[in-house]
Amino acid sequence: YDEIKRLKIPCVNLWYNSELTAELPTVSADYRRAGQMAAGHMLNRGFKDLIMIDYKDKSASHFQEGVMDVLKPMKYKVKRYYFNRKSLL
Repeated sequence: YDEIKRLKIPCVNLWYNSELTAELPTVSADYRRAGQMAAGHMLNRGFKDLIMIDYKDKSASHFQEGVMDVLKPMKYKVKRYYFNRKSLL
């Protein structure tokens, strides 16, 4: 990033969890909306017991917020499990 800054090259960040999001314009998915859509899809398919398995980071937390936007008013309970992303390597 220092080299890009020094050369004054226009740059856009595409990595949502990047440390540079405060310094660069960022384009990413709407993870909260994706969570809302996923929850709606599961409910439309008739699922009642939902479990979320995810790692803890900004995109995952926004996705979870979206899921809960849909499920919480309906009094659904969701079990959540987290794992360390590094455990996948």
